[in-house]
Amino acid sequence: MSQSYHRLLIAIAFIFSHISTTYAEPVWALVTDVSELEVGDQVIITARNYNYAIGTEAYDEKSRQAIPIEKNDNFCITNESVEVFTINKSGDYFIFQTSDNQYLATTGVANEDLVLESSSTKKGANWTITIEATGKATIKSQLVRIRFYYTGDIHFRCNPNEGINYHDDVVIYKLTDSESINDCIVTFSVDNTEEIKTIKKGSSFNLPTEVPEVTGLDFVGWSTTPFPIGTTKTPELNNPGETVTIDDTTTYYAVYAKKGEVREPAYVKIVNQPNNWSGTYLIVCESESIVLNASLRSELISKQHNYDNIKISNNQIISDNLIDSMSVKIEKTTGGYTIQLLHYDNKNTYYIYNDGTNNFITAYSTSKANTISFEGNNEIHIISNDDKVEKKIIQYNQNTISDRFGYYSDNSNYLPIQLYKLNQTSSAYTYYTTSLNIEVTANKYGYSTWYSTVPVNIPEGLNAYYCTIEGNATATLHPIHGIIPSSTAAILYSPETATTQSPKTYTLSYTNATTQNVSGNHLIGYTEDTEVNNGVSHYALNALNGIVGFYVPKTALGDNPTPESAFIAKAGKAYLSINPNEAPISYAIKRVDETDINPTIETMPRCEMQIYDLFGRPIKHAGKGIYITNGKKVFF
Repeated sequence: MSQSYHRLLIAIAFIFSHISTTYAEPVWALVTDVSELEVGDQVIITARNYNYAIGTEAYDEKSRQAIPIEKNDNFCITNESVEVFTINKSGDYFIFQTSDNQYLATTGVANEDLVLESSSTKKGANWTITIEATGKATIKSQLVRIRFYYTGDIHFRCNPNEGINYHDDVVIYKLTDSESINDCIVTFSVDNTEEIKTIKKGSSFNLPTEVPEVTGLDFVGWSTTPFPIGTTKTPELNNPGETVTIDDTTTYYAVYAKKGEVREPAYVKIVNQPNNWSGTYLIVCESESIVLNASLRSELISKQHNYDNIKISNNQIISDNLIDSMSVKIEKTTGGYTIQLLHYDNKNTYYIYNDGTNNFITAYSTSKANTISFEGNNEIHIISNDDKVEKKIIQYNQNTISDRFGYYSDNSNYLPIQLYKLNQTSSAYTYYTTSLNIEVTANKYGYSTWYSTVPVNIPEGLNAYYCTIEGNATATLHPIHGIIPSSTAAILYSPETATTQSPKTYTLSYTNATTQNVSGNHLIGYTEDTEVNNGVSHYALNALNGIVGFYVPKTALGDNPTPESAFIAKAGKAYLSINPNEAPISYAIKRVDETDINPTIETMPRCEMQIYDLFGRPIKHAGKGIYITNGKKVFF
């Protein structure tokens, strides 16, 4: 399987806000197009890659002095020693005039001197200017151009040659109304440690290439989109070092990634009739815990033992290389659905259906349709649509002589099949917009829930649990020690909050440490808000009339929702998932802590306690409204 990035969005955030400020010093904006220069504009000339500008004094009889200035991306701030020129024009030529009516010019035998002249009519005082989008300015008079000399004693002078390694290009900055310039306050926040930088609106900015290292993670880029906890959408990234222009309030988030693959997809049991059967499936006989091995060659797939053993837990089969190799692809076609053998042949495409020759499941290079239906009672019918043969459905023949999956006439001697569809709602990616530390708040009863695809440390004062089911109405919470493993839904409990009846926030931090193995967990979670409609009974941790337990989720859809109703699973939360034929109206919670002599049971209505409507009629599932249970009126 290909390596993928387990992405974790961490709070290294750039928060840009702009504030109008009046400056005591003049503010100069970089000129990036010669059309920006007009007669009367005041400008300064600076080195392109160095913080120096042409000064008011001569360096020697052939050069102008270089005065240090403060540059900030596309802006700079000068001082009184920097020469300010006023732009004039003579035809197509530009003239640089000083405040005391002198003119910048080039003179000398080779026209390489850079001096001030008293007249603008001299040929050396007339300049052509071209400016690139980067700001690089070519200011030429006759055959030479103004350059910055940065070896030995620094100064400005003219030179006709290109690419001399001790020369730097020049740029032009234009005086700008300081009141029109806004500051952008850039905050670098690394796991709650902040650094602040101020730049001006319109400045270009290089996104950092180096950030603090995080054990087990790699820095992969920047995102301008904030992601809620648990989202699985891959962000569009700016590369480290990429140049961006800050025009408004903007936030950049540093994206870290965990190398290696996290297998999350699972095959989920189909428990009602979908609108479209298209997808990737396992053909399963639950009663025997076996799956059709659709990767077998032609001479084997039709023979006995054309199956493999599988582990089914909570109506799911965890995806891995071996399980995936036995899957089939169902696609809608005219008159029904084709069933393609995904891993049967690497070169050709093969399908299964029944042509009447026998009862075998055989690979065919041509495709024909099957009809697929959910029949209830834990049974799926896949019927070959060949008009020439008797209608037969895929079943399992448990005869000890010829046990195999095949197409058989509907007969009580055969075992029905079930379909498990590959569910891709979970992902190998989880994002965070806060920091390496993720905050959760225990409610006033002390409880919260958790789900993430990355392991986290359990903070002091907070307990974490996975869940198993006892009997018909009790959910037993077993302690998780030190670290909540990746892709593990958990219940969180704060004894302090339960005592004080005051919500408290705890911080769970990412860890790269080894975690304990949690098995038999009946809690599930999702990494983004997901509509769940697979017919399985789901419960959310909640408090009903002050009693904490597992109830029908508040996000359940429909007028009178039941545990089997579709609901919206919230990202990062844990839900109890139960086979529907085992589902009561609610579950009590029993915490089993190592220090407990007697496990703690949250008192709540049990499934054996009957719920009645206001007319005294017993009901099985309570929708929204007022009911009577245990001799009291309660609101659901």
